[in-house]
Amino acid sequence: MKRIFFQIAFFSVVIIIAFQSCDKIDPPFREEQNIDTTCTFTIQSGGAYRKVLAEEFTGHLCGSCPPSSIYLSDTLKPRYGDSLVVVAIHAGQFADVCPGATACPNPSSVPSGAFSTDFTTVAGNQWNSEFGISTNPVCMINRLGYPSSFMKPKSQWDNLIRAQLQTLATARIRIANTFDSSTRRLRTCIESKFLAYLNDSIKLQVVLTEDSIIDWQEWYYPPPEPTHYVPDYVFHHVLRTSVNSPDGTLLTAGNVSADSTIVNGFYYDIPSSWNADQCHVVVFLYKTNTKEVIQAEELKIK
Repeated sequence: MKRIFFQIAFFSVVIIIAFQSCDKIDPPFREEQNIDTTCTFTIQSGGAYRKVLAEEFTGHLCGSCPPSSIYLSDTLKPRYGDSLVVVAIHAGQFADVCPGATACPNPSSVPSGAFSTDFTTVAGNQWNSEFGISTNPVCMINRLGYPSSFMKPKSQWDNLIRAQLQTLATARIRIANTFDSSTRRLRTCIESKFLAYLNDSIKLQVVLTEDSIIDWQEWYYPPPEPTHYVPDYVFHHVLRTSVNSPDGTLLTAGNVSADSTIVNGFYYDIPSSWNADQCHVVVFLYKTNTKEVIQAEELKIK
C-alpha cells in the first residue's frame, strides 16, 4: 500500500566564520530557509532512471582548476545531459577573496577589485571541512568511496559516471518550483519516492546553484605561458546556498519500504544580485552512514 509522509521541520540560520579570511557571512550568501507544509503532488506511477551527482571543489584562485571545470561543463554535462547533476563548490583557501588571502596574486599583477567576489557558502565551507578537502581541483561522484577514497581525479570521472548510470534507481525525485518575479520568492516542492526496500537512513539535501556567472579566475597555462588572470571567466553550476540544513533533512531512520513517498517544501528569497534565469534547485538523497548519493535531480527555478 502506498504510504505518503509529510515532513515538517524547522532549522535555525547557521552562521560560520571562516578561519582563514575575513567574515564571509554577508548577503547574498546567507544560509536561510522557510518550511512549506502545503506541497502536494499528483500520483505518478512508474519508476525512474539513475542520475549522478558530481560535486566539484574549486576556487577562483585555483589556477589548475579551469581545465577540470570546463571538462565537466563542456564535455561531461553535454554528454550525459540531465542524467548528470553538477554542483561547483567554492571553498577553502583557493576560494578566499582578495586582497588579504594567502593565495592572492601580487597586487601589481591584477587590477584593484580582482578576485573580490565571495562565492563561498556556509554549506560549502562545512562540506569542505567535513570531507577534508585539502587540494583543488577534486570531484566527488555520488560521494562514492567515503571515507577513504571519495576524492576522484579527473581521469576517473567519465568512467565512474557511466558506471553509476548503469545501476538501478532505488529512488525517484520530483521537483515543482514556483517563482514570484516581483518578490523574488521561490517555492520549491520536492517529492522523494523510494522504488525499492532500503535498510538505510536517508537524508534529503536541497541547494541552489547559479550558472554562467562571469568573474575573475586564475589560470595556469602550460609552460612557457605565464599564469593568466582571466577577468571574464564563465563559472558554471556555482553553489549559492543550501536551502535546508547543510547537514540535510532526515527522511528515514532505518528501514524504508518500496513505494513510500515523502513530500518536503521550502521557501527561499532569491537575492537581487543573482540571475534568477540561471538558478537551479538541486536535490539529492544520500545514505547517512556511507554518504553515498542514491539519486539526484535539478530544475530551473523559472
